[in-house]
Amino acid sequence: MQVYSLKIKLSNGMVNKSIIGIGLNVNQQSFEGFNATSLTLESGQSFPLQEVLFSFIHSFNEQWLAFNNQTKQVVINEYLSHLLNYQKIAKYMDKAGEFNGKITGVTEAGQLQVLKENQVNHYDIKGIQFIL
Repeated sequence: MQVYSLKIKLSNGMVNKSIIGIGLNVNQQSFEGFNATSLTLESGQSFPLQEVLFSFIHSFNEQWLAFNNQTKQVVINEYLSHLLNYQKIAKYMDKAGEFNGKITGVTEAGQLQVLKENQVNHYDIKGIQFIL
């Protein structure tokens, strides 16, 4: 699934409004120039698009309602509980090159906090890459 921010309105340096687009790869079997996957590639089955759409909308609405009833810290903790390699040493790459680091958290602004050479660095989206 890809998430694209299409429009963001800032007020006093903070996001005031945002329109988000979500792309879900369902039955696609090839991705030229992209490191991506689909439900079909992961499961070996084809899926009826309308059923996937309705299921996605239902799940999204349930999660959205639950999200709106939580504190920021509960949302952050839920995010971290699903974050790949959270609190584990793994190989990453940033603009300075490859390094071994450990994800230690996320800021309220959404920056990833990574321990690199005994210092916590903050990364924006696409500022760091996980190395397989």
